[in-house]
Amino acid sequence: MSKNDKSNWLRRLTGEVIPIVLPGDPDYGFYRVRSRDRLSWRPVAYWYADDDSLRCRLDGRDLDEQRANELWSYASQHPITHELYNAVIAGEPWPDLNPEVTRSNQAPPDNSFTALQERIDDLGREAERLMKFGAAKDQDAADQAADVANKLAELRGKADNERKREKQPHLDAERIVDDKWRPLITAADVYSRLKDTVCKPFLAAQKAAKERAEAEARRQAAEAAEAARKKEDDARRAASEAARTGDARAAAEAARTASEAEAATRQAAATVQRAETIAATSITAGTRGRGVHLRGKTVVMIEDREAVLAFFKDRQEITDLLQSMAEKAVRAGIPVPGTKSDKDSKAA
Repeated sequence: MSKNDKSNWLRRLTGEVIPIVLPGDPDYGFYRVRSRDRLSWRPVAYWYADDDSLRCRLDGRDLDEQRANELWSYASQHPITHELYNAVIAGEPWPDLNPEVTRSNQAPPDNSFTALQERIDDLGREAERLMKFGAAKDQDAADQAADVANKLAELRGKADNERKREKQPHLDAERIVDDKWRPLITAADVYSRLKDTVCKPFLAAQKAAKERAEAEARRQAAEAAEAARKKEDDARRAASEAARTGDARAAAEAARTASEAEAATRQAAATVQRAETIAATSITAGTRGRGVHLRGKTVVMIEDREAVLAFFKDRQEITDLLQSMAEKAVRAGIPVPGTKSDKDSKAA
């Protein structure tokens, strides 16, 4: 069989993996290898002369046999067509290399905000353009999209690193300020214990006394209101009797009863006002600035767990929490009743 047999090269073009039996015995064909900076490709061709000596050409330049054999194990994994080889040698771009990625790779190293913004904006526009075509129809389109995505991820990492670097002096300055003031703030935090130890018991006692006084005042107000109502009833009856009899003594009694009813009504109103005044009295400590008050705090304890779950079962927050808990359990290998697991893939 001729050493220029094309069968292995053609089989590789179809995607077939052909093991290399003799590392120093390359097959005829056209291939490519990564550039030194790993950002592009270099075309390479292998063939044999009439005397069966190996010939190899990389980027249009002849290589010696030793260098050709060194490249073979890698080149054999990346076969290309003869047409593509000729096109690239003639200066055309690789069809699977995105020009925006190539342009970004060729840009001089510059991690300034402006430079990164320009490169990310360019690649972002390219990403939007590629996404308009939807799912890739061939390997070249998928390769281009992957290269754009990977380059954007790389630039995002650089931008994030620069953000952290620029922010770090401010974080250091913040820590210095915090360290300076922390002892003072910590020392002043004793105010909370002072309130709880000294003021809170006094205010609680004052509050209890106020509640007792208010309750007594409202009781007296209720009694006064009832007494006034009775006096008013008596006055109406006396007035009716005086009008019926026309007796002077009855008229005088009616006037006296009406006066007593009026006085009882005023007394009832005053008693109610006293109760309201007590209720409005503020329980506080402190003579200037912000006073110290008792603040009510509602403490809730679950007594019927099932009833609480039933009340909240349709809330989205509960669904989200259960979803998160179920995912963690399943990832840990714990089966969760009422769930199903499907393998989902993500382009990474």
